[in-house]
This record gives sequence, C-alpha cells and structure tokens, in this order.
Amino acid sequence: MSDGLLAAIIAAGATVLTSFMQLRTSFAKEIAARARPAMTRGASHVLAILLVVMLVGAAGGGFVLAQWMDENESAAQQALVRDLRERIADLTLYKSDIERNRTELRSDVEADVWRRIGADGVVVLATAAPCRAPLAGVRAAAAPVLAAPLAAAHAAEPSFSTAADSPSPAPPAGCAESDAAPLVLCATIPVAAQLGNVDLYVRQSDPAGHWIDSRVVPGEASAKARFAAKPVELADGPATKQVCIGFAQWSDQTRVARMVVHYSL
Repeated sequence: MSDGLLAAIIAAGATVLTSFMQLRTSFAKEIAARARPAMTRGASHVLAILLVVMLVGAAGGGFVLAQWMDENESAAQQALVRDLRERIADLTLYKSDIERNRTELRSDVEADVWRRIGADGVVVLATAAPCRAPLAGVRAAAAPVLAAPLAAAHAAEPSFSTAADSPSPAPPAGCAESDAAPLVLCATIPVAAQLGNVDLYVRQSDPAGHWIDSRVVPGEASAKARFAAKPVELADGPATKQVCIGFAQWSDQTRVARMVVHYSL
C-alpha cells in the first residue's frame, strides 16, 4: 500500500471515528430529551439525521480522496517508468553509435597503417649458407632450382637450407647452379592490396655500404646468385596474402638475400 493511500485511509478513519463519537453524544442527548416536550424531540431527530448524513459524507469523501490520490500516484509512477525507458533507449542508441564509430575509426587506422607499410615496403631477409658441391662422380643432373614451383612456400618468414657436406676429405671442384639449395622469401600483405614494385638485393653477410649498391634484377644471375624471374601471390587467409619469390646461390660464401615488397590500397 502506498504512503498516500495509507494517509487518506487514516484521515477517513479519523473522520468516521469523530462522527461516531458525535453520533453517540447525539444519541445520549436524544435519550435525555425523551422526557422533554415533543417539539424538543423533533429537533433532536433532525440533528441526528444531520449527523448521519455527515457520517456518510465523510466516509464517501475519504474513499474518493483515497482513490484520487492512488490514481495520481499511479500516473506519476507510469510517467517515471516512461521517462526511464526513454533514457534507456537513448543510452542504448548512444552505445550503438559509439561502437560503430569505434569500429569505423579502427578500420580507418588499420587501413592507414597498411598504406604506410605498403609505401615504405615490407622487408624480408634470408641468409643462404655457402654451397658445398658434391663429388664429381655423384652429381645428379637437375633443372635450375628457380624453376621449382612456389606452392610449397607455407610461412611468411624465410627458411634456411644448406647442401650436405661432401663426405670426401678432398676439396670440391666448385658448385654449379644445379647444386644450390633453394630458399623462398615471402612477405605478408593485405588481400585487397595491389602489388607494386618488388626490390631484390644480394650481398655478403657482413659487407660495408648500402643495400642499394647490392640490388639485382629478377631472373638474372649475379655473383653466383639468382632470384626467380617474378614473384607469385599465394592465399594466406581471408584478410592477407603472401608474395613469395625463390632464391638460390651457389657461391662458397654466406649470402644475405633481401626482398622489399611495395603495394597500394
């Protein structure tokens, strides 16, 4: 029961109790007036009727007041509920807007980062061990290693491979291109990127100077080393792909191969 309704009931009860006390007093006067003349008794009857009317009116008024206060309180509660629901709907809308803006901002930032990386170039390095030629009598004929398919490239980082050491204590006569152990250099770029320039470099493991001085042309041999004629693109999930190129060197020195992949979005 609400506080307003309880107050109205208390007020109505007090009114009824007061009316009952007045009615009791009137009845006592009525009994005392029975011994009086008839005119006096008639006036007492009128007073009793008025008191009864007052009692009924007080009871009815208290009930109507309680109903009115209860309806007003219910209307106020409903208005408060509507206001709270509207505020919750506004907060939900604001939350959705914030989440959408954050997602869009994150996508824009990621795209900008990918663009900068593409402009600077994705750098991949691989170290090729010195070539060790087999004995002249057991050298097997093989096609140039750079013609091998790149479908076996399964990682973004280059792998290292070395030829087996010759079991003979005699020094080998020298490596041919068919004796070179192949490497595959792979760079990861966005799946929607358009491949641009692929710069290739080869130099010794600890040389002096800049990389620009060691740049080579794809498909052409340079200082007993060669890259494949062109890179290939391999799928690498829904968001990225790999750009791979083969490399081989048949020198007796350690070489470092470098690939820089440029792309645009």
